[in-house]
Amino acid sequence: MYNQPYQTEISFAIGWRIFLAMISIPLTIVFGWLIYDGFTGSTGIFGIICGPIGILFFGYCVIRVFKEKVIIEEDKLIHVRAFTQKEVLYQDIEGYRVDDNYIYLESFQTKKTVIKLSTYLGKSKILKILRQNFKDLDVRDRYRSEADIINNSDYGVNPEDAAAHLKKTRQLCIFLNVVGVALALWVGFFPDKTSIILNTVFPVAVLIVVKSSKGLIRVDTSNNSANPNVGFAFMGPLCALAIRCVFDLHIFSFENVWIYVIGAFLPLIALTFTGSKEFGFKDKAQTSNTILLAVFLFLLCVIDVLMINSNFDRSTPQTYKAEVLDKRISKGNKSTTYYLKLNPWGPQKQIDENTVSSSFYSDVEVGDTVSVNYYKGLLNIPWFDIVK
Repeated sequence: MYNQPYQTEISFAIGWRIFLAMISIPLTIVFGWLIYDGFTGSTGIFGIICGPIGILFFGYCVIRVFKEKVIIEEDKLIHVRAFTQKEVLYQDIEGYRVDDNYIYLESFQTKKTVIKLSTYLGKSKILKILRQNFKDLDVRDRYRSEADIINNSDYGVNPEDAAAHLKKTRQLCIFLNVVGVALALWVGFFPDKTSIILNTVFPVAVLIVVKSSKGLIRVDTSNNSANPNVGFAFMGPLCALAIRCVFDLHIFSFENVWIYVIGAFLPLIALTFTGSKEFGFKDKAQTSNTILLAVFLFLLCVIDVLMINSNFDRSTPQTYKAEVLDKRISKGNKSTTYYLKLNPWGPQKQIDENTVSSSFYSDVEVGDTVSVNYYKGLLNIPWFDIVK
């Protein structure tokens, strides 16, 4: 069965080793300084805790990159890690699965992963050997999933009819995903009332389509499923509206939010889960998917309530003046957030920090006075905005 020379060793590329060697000295200095400053300076307990953790973690990474390897022998595969070693006989391996980060070898007996290899560990070489000797379990399961669909009388009176229905459903899901992404981009870059309404109702319409598909359409699927999915159609508008909420809305009080959220959430849960074949608590995977979707539905309700409350508010604002006490910029991996710290104004009795746009941030200096427009809210959820 095994189609390789007697022994092959695969380890991390030399580039990774050079890279870690180059950054090891400065990182050790940084973590060492954190420890020193924790005892003598301003970092305190943070430096005392994070310094040693950083050194230990980075040290482990260095040892792993230099020591970890896969040894391919005549009758077994050995995975050598930083401090452990695991081996499995080829006769015990049913096949492999691959995702963006790992290659998984599964056992015949347990149907569980027996060895997990990083894709940075010579991915192409390892996959070449695995493809020559073992099954791609994701491909196998995908074929089985499609066969189950085609032979399911819920989707057609015969396999040919079910196959045609599956093809049309896939085309529908592609259309819905494209529309969902387009709507998300619209409200993300050119927000107006129409885009907000469409992004608010579209995920609900998608859930209705999912519910009416008798389990054929999924909100999301794994690599080994042949079911069409509408993940982008559902998540695109949700994420876009969430970003708009975070950067555009300043909610003064959430006291009245939850009654509307619960009022929307319960019917939506009933619509989505009652009689559903996709969601339930039959096994661990289905349970986790059900809980995850319930969380997303709750977030959708919160976001929709807040967006409707502010964007369709017709109340006349009360305007207050506030002084800019401080300003700062917070830079993350993929975003930059701008903050203004304002002194108390109107019903706001304490100093508070609020997000603003980059252009507004640039136009305002510490000591300037800005106007705060305070609104009642369409759903009696008070909110405000900050203007020059």
